[in-house]
Amino acid sequence: SGLQLSTLITLGKRYGVDLMRVTPKTWDAAKTQTRDRIKDGQPIIALVHYDALPVANRLIKQNGSVKGHYITLYRSGDTGVTYNDPYHDGTGGRALRLTWEQLRAAWEANPKDNNPMYAMLVMTNAQQAKQAA
Repeated sequence: SGLQLSTLITLGKRYGVDLMRVTPKTWDAAKTQTRDRIKDGQPIIALVHYDALPVANRLIKQNGSVKGHYITLYRSGDTGVTYNDPYHDGTGGRALRLTWEQLRAAWEANPKDNNPMYAMLVMTNAQQAKQAA
């Protein structure tokens, strides 16, 4: 159980934000879509396996505590992404960094939580995306 992607889509609609589920089939496609969407000003809500995030980026340091987890990716570069995670306490969850390989590991561990690899939600309205970014 937990917060499903479909529930977030429904909640978004309630607050006037149109979200769409995107689940690329390969890492290369996921990385490309992540870079392109962020470049276009669309933050991404990524569903990841919490225990696959770097220990320094986790509120709960021991494994097995949290299953599927959402983070918001909003900046990308050659070496990785910057994201917000309100569950993190050290920086208030702002401006945490993942290398591309760390993001890949967190996405590819999703099946441990019965979640799809590379699952993400993106805003379908470009104007809303630019205001959120």
